[in-house]
This record gives sequence, C-alpha cells and structure tokens, in this order.
Amino acid sequence: MSRETSQDTPGRLYCAGWACWDRRLRVETFPPATARTRVLERTEDAGGIATVAALAAASLGAPTSLIAHTGDDEAGQLIRQRLLDLGGEFTLGATPDFATPMNTIIVAPDGERFIFREAADEPPVPELLPQLTTRDVVLLDCRAPLLALAVAQLARQAGTRVVLDLDRDEVAGWEIARLSTHVITDETLCQQLGGLKALHDRLPGATVVAATLGGAGVETLSGRIPACQVTVKDSTGAGDVFHGAYAAALLKQLPHPFQFAAAAAALRCQTASLPTRSETLALMEKHYDPTDPR
Repeated sequence: MSRETSQDTPGRLYCAGWACWDRRLRVETFPPATARTRVLERTEDAGGIATVAALAAASLGAPTSLIAHTGDDEAGQLIRQRLLDLGGEFTLGATPDFATPMNTIIVAPDGERFIFREAADEPPVPELLPQLTTRDVVLLDCRAPLLALAVAQLARQAGTRVVLDLDRDEVAGWEIARLSTHVITDETLCQQLGGLKALHDRLPGATVVAATLGGAGVETLSGRIPACQVTVKDSTGAGDVFHGAYAAALLKQLPHPFQFAAAAAALRCQTASLPTRSETLALMEKHYDPTDPR
C-alpha cells in the first residue's frame, strides 16, 4: 500500500483519527453561582484531535489530508467543507449508517474548557486507505484506535514518519505507539508512567518522545521548552493545534519543530482561531532564541 517515491514527489501530512462537531459556549461564570449564567459567545467548529490538527496544519500551509469517519449529515458536511476551505483534502466519503458525534464545550472566563461528549462507537476500518511514502508524515490519535492502528501499520511498511498523540494508558494506544516514530503524551499520563525517560524506555523504537505541559510548555529529553506567554481566551483545541503544527514542521523540515508547535498552540489560545504560518513564525521570533537547538 505504498506509492513510488522520487526526488520530485512532495510529501503530504495524513491525519487519522476522530472527527466531531463542537458547539462552544464561553460563559460569564463557571461553575455557575446560581441556576443561570450568561453566555458571552457561542461558536461552532470542527472538533476531534486529528481533525483539528489537520485544520491547523492546512492553515499553516502544509499539504494535508484527513482520514476520519463522518456521517452523511449536516455536521459531517460542515467538517468536510471546513477542511476543503483551508485547502486540505478529506480522504474518506461519508460513512454509511454513522451519525457525526457532537460535543458541547463550556469555556470558563479564564479560558479553561470543559468538554461534554456524545458517545459514539468507532465504525469499521475502510477497505481503501491512502498509499504512503517515506516523504509523508502521519499524525494519529487514540480516539479512533482501529483506524489509527491500520494507518500506523501501513506507515511502518512504507517507512513513513508517525506522530502519535498518546493520551490514554490503554492496550490499543500502546499498540499504536510501538509503531510510531514520534510519541507525544500529556503531562498527566507522563507522570503516571514515571516520567519522560520511563516513556522512552517503554518505546525504544521511537526516535522522539515528549510531553506537553499546558501553560508550562513541552518537555523533551533535551530539556523543557517554555510556552509562549499570551492572554488566554479559549484553550479548546490548543493541544490538537500543537500536534498538527509539529507534524507540519516535520513535513516541511522546519528547524525547531517544538518551538513552532508551541507558538501555534499559544496563538490558538490567544485568538481561539487557527494560526497562520507567518503569525506562528513571528511569535517564535519574539519568544525563542534561534540558536537553541531544541
């Protein structure tokens, strides 16, 4: 399932995982002091780790395809169109007999978000998946483990770089992780596992392991990269943008991919929108030393 590669063949970023539709409510107080609290802003957008990562990567100028299940319904159509509007591609058509999941997200005054998810079973893996090459990059999440594992197996066969957002200590996640070259976890799971070195020891096949620390930045085996300090409006999707930006930086062979990802995530928190490449590079220049090798 791998396609021929030549020096003139450009690489592509494939994001495989979960897709849903998010309804975000930014509220005046949370938790409410009384039975009612005022909604300051209401927005809707595509959600899901791989989906938001794909949107971010496309906004940052990376050629991007999303591999995710969506229904033949209004939410599914909106997700597919959202990616197309950014110049990305949607690899799968609508999944038969599948309703696109919907999330409701409450955003507190300090920008922290609380997600209320609809339960949805993962559909079977489609028979046709993209062909991959060594020039491509794959980004996976663990919320659609059957799909992620199938794509990871194809990537391993093709010698494709695989970035995994590992956020669950589950058998399926570790199976995918063992096929991944770049594994990024969150602070909570990293601590549960005994730290970053313990994660690295558990995944000797990974060339890069790291842990995102929210407002404290990202921890790598080479040290901590601080977050860009911005005023947070809404942190929804910041981690997903981080992963999408990191994968895009790998694809584009940009220097300092973790700094690039941290700057993109900070912009997401600051504006609640998708960052552009020029905005991200400008924030990098403002906050980071260009001679720092990380």
